[in-house]
Amino acid sequence: MGLPTNKIVGPDINYVWLFAIWFIMIFCKQFFSVSSLTGGAYRFFSAKDTKNAKKGALLALGLMLIGPLVWFLPVWYMSAFNPDVTTWGLSTLGKSITNGVYLAFIKKEMPAGMAGIMMSGIFAATMSSMDSALNRNAGIVIKSFYCPIVNKNATEKQMMSVSKVVTFFFGVMIISIALILNKFNNLSLFTITLMIGTLLDLPILIPGLLGYVVKKTPDWAGWATVLVGFMVSFAVMKLYNPIWVANTLNLAVPFTAREAKDLEIVIGLGAQLTITCGFFMSTKLFFKGFKSKEREASYNKFFNNISTEVIAPQSDENELDNTQRSILGKLIFAFGIILSMLVIIPNPTFGRITLLLIGLTNSTIGYFLNKASTPKIKNKVSVSEVSSI
Repeated sequence: MGLPTNKIVGPDINYVWLFAIWFIMIFCKQFFSVSSLTGGAYRFFSAKDTKNAKKGALLALGLMLIGPLVWFLPVWYMSAFNPDVTTWGLSTLGKSITNGVYLAFIKKEMPAGMAGIMMSGIFAATMSSMDSALNRNAGIVIKSFYCPIVNKNATEKQMMSVSKVVTFFFGVMIISIALILNKFNNLSLFTITLMIGTLLDLPILIPGLLGYVVKKTPDWAGWATVLVGFMVSFAVMKLYNPIWVANTLNLAVPFTAREAKDLEIVIGLGAQLTITCGFFMSTKLFFKGFKSKEREASYNKFFNNISTEVIAPQSDENELDNTQRSILGKLIFAFGIILSMLVIIPNPTFGRITLLLIGLTNSTIGYFLNKASTPKIKNKVSVSEVSSI
C-alpha cells in the first residue's frame, strides 16, 4: 500500500542511528516536561494526599503508554490506504496539507458528525491546557518576582490585579508566537511542537526539575540557568548547519530534509542536557551559605515537605470528593446523551452504531461517576442497641 519500505523509522531516513538518538533525546525531554515543577509535576500537587498523587502518576503513565498508539493510528492508516494527498480534498492547505491528516481521516473513514466531535475535543483539550498554563505562569511571576522583589507588602487585591495583567501579557505573547510560527509552512506541526519544547520550554523545565534534586545552590541559580538555556537555544538556531555536521562526521550520504530537522532537535536537546544542566549543577560551587536564618528555615521546610508523605484525614465520607464526582458525572452523562442523539444524522448502519457507542460510553462513565458520589451507608449498631439486646 502506501507504507514506506522501512516500517519502523519511516521514509527519508538514511541513518537509523540518528533516529535512535532522536528517540532517546525525546524521552529525556518528556521526562523533564512531566517531572519538572514548572512542567507537569504541579498537577500531582492538587491530589489530596501522596497515595492519590501516586495513583494519578500511574494513570498518567498508563495513558502515555497507549496514547501514542491512539494519536498516530489515523496517520498510519492514511499512510497505508490513502497515501495520495491530492485525494484528501484539502488542497487549500498547500504545503501544510499533511497537518490535516486527522481531518482527512475523519472525512474519508468516519461517519458524518465526527468532524464536529473532533473539533470540540481539540478546543476543549487546548483550553484546559492553556488556562492552567496561563494561571500557573502568572502565579509564578506573582509569587516569585512581584511579591518578593517589586511589592513585598502586596495585598490580595493587588496580587489579583497584577495577575490579570500578567495573564493578558502571556496570552498576547502566545498568540504572537503562534502567528509567527504560522509562517513556517515548510515545517510540520509535529516538528514545530518539538522545536518549541526543545528551544523554549526546556531551559525553564531544567531548573524546575533539578531545583529539588540538586541541593544547596545560590538563589540566583534558577533564573541564571533559564538565561543560559535561552542563550544555548539561540546559539543552536544560529550556528546549526546540517551540511557542516555531515562533513564533520565524514558521511558518504548527506542528511535528508527530515534527518536535518531531527538532527537540529537532537543537537538542541543535547546542548540543553549538557550545557544548561551542567551550568545549574556547577552553581553549587558558588553557594556560600544562607543569607539569613529565615532563608535557611524556608529552605529546610521546602525539602522537608517534599520528603514527607501527605496523609489525608481518614473519614467515612469526603464531601468535596463526592461533590466533584457528582458534578463531573452528571456533565459527562448529559454529554453522552447528546452524543447518542447524533444517530439521527444520515449515515450507514455502521456509522450510526459507532456514534451510538461513543455516546453510550460517555453516558456509562458519567453514570458510574455519579453513582460513586452517593454516600455509602454503613450498618452501625449503637451502644444503646447492644444494651437492649
